[in-house]
Amino acid sequence: MEQTLTPHDSRKKGHAQVSEWIARFALVSIFAGMVLVFAILRPESFATMANLQTILNGAAVLTIFACAVTVVLLAGEFDLSFPYVADSSALIIGVLVTTTMASTGASTLLAVVIGIVVATGFGLVNGFAVALGKVPSFVATLAVGSIAAGIELATQGKISGGLKQISTMSLPESLQNLGTMTIGSTDLRLGVLVAGIVAFVTWVLLRFTVFGRHVLAVGGNAEAAFLASVPVARTRIAAFAYVGLLAGIASIIGLIQRGYYNGASPGLLLQAYTVAFLGTAFLAMRRFTILGTIVAVLFIQTLANGLALLNEPTWIVSVVNGVVLLAAVVLTRRRGRV
Repeated sequence: MEQTLTPHDSRKKGHAQVSEWIARFALVSIFAGMVLVFAILRPESFATMANLQTILNGAAVLTIFACAVTVVLLAGEFDLSFPYVADSSALIIGVLVTTTMASTGASTLLAVVIGIVVATGFGLVNGFAVALGKVPSFVATLAVGSIAAGIELATQGKISGGLKQISTMSLPESLQNLGTMTIGSTDLRLGVLVAGIVAFVTWVLLRFTVFGRHVLAVGGNAEAAFLASVPVARTRIAAFAYVGLLAGIASIIGLIQRGYYNGASPGLLLQAYTVAFLGTAFLAMRRFTILGTIVAVLFIQTLANGLALLNEPTWIVSVVNGVVLLAAVVLTRRRGRV
């Protein structure tokens, strides 16, 4: 017998469709509205190609961190160590190229490789602690982050001249050139290209490889994945190692763009998780995705840029980031995406 809808059922269905439409396009609509407001309030400074390039240049390191966070969240874990690992890696590279090694192309490349290997090693420690030691990722990565921060403080004593920071002007000419290199005839820095490559490679890994399928399976239901012969421990170790690798890459971009100073990256920890969770609101996606994460990075960077152009105090950006993160997590939980 064919069931007919009552007026009440029809209204309920209509409300559900409207709610779904709002959820699907809310982030895009808010993003567009925010851009419009800033463009109206500051047309001479915000709505320019130069400012767009400034936003993209400033988003490079955050994009790489956000890709790392997306991977570990899809695996059902957390990583609180990566910004400390990145700073430790940046300092190690900076000390090697300014005090220990000769300023040659080969020695500079070796120093960069050492920094990336160290960062990946921290990721492996996280992976082994979580996968084999059965330590909760929150605790394990917090401990590893503390270790990385301690090594960073110990290494600061090796900076030439007894300084606490390394200026980009102190770096070898090859690294200085990389830091000022632009893409084509634009003012986009090399970091934007690297961040784009990292995002693309991460998307390919998650979407088209066995590793990506295993990450999704482990993050969805580790016990079911194990019963389906998915190497759960190995997948977790690989995911954390990949986060460490990306932290090492981010450390290089940060070093050549701003030099090294204590506390350069930890401030991006909250922002990285904010954009990952906020990205799930992009087109009402049902899980963390690289595409959603990138859109959220641009959202957060544009918001911070617009508030800065309006001469708003910096604390407002921190408050907004916290509010956005809380709202994104609540929305994600209510819709059952994570």
